[in-house]
Amino acid sequence: MLAYEQTGKYVSERHAEASAEGKLTSGKIAGMLSKKFGEKITAKEVKPFAGEWHHSGFYQGNRGSTMGRTYFFPPNTDLEELYKEVCEARANAAEIGAEWLRKAKIDVERIDQYPAEEEET
Repeated sequence: MLAYEQTGKYVSERHAEASAEGKLTSGKIAGMLSKKFGEKITAKEVKPFAGEWHHSGFYQGNRGSTMGRTYFFPPNTDLEELYKEVCEARANAAEIGAEWLRKAKIDVERIDQYPAEEEET
């Protein structure tokens, strides 16, 4: 079933219930974190730490009309703890990226060792 909220969007019943219960969306949480800690934090960064998600209306995707997802946090979410988790996730992503770049550099060095074959004309 779809609930028609006051915004004029069709969302799932559970999405409407979560909103009515005062649960916070990942975008709202990201804004609160950014404001509190003075650092830009996106909804995409906090999404993995959300407690639940619900369908959030239709949009045009790559494969036609599809439903999006809204990620919800409890109203009593500990912002300090969540900020620490986001910072840890950023550090892990940086380490993974550095390792990937290191491996890519080694691959490029290996390619440079072998000169390209010249085409005969």
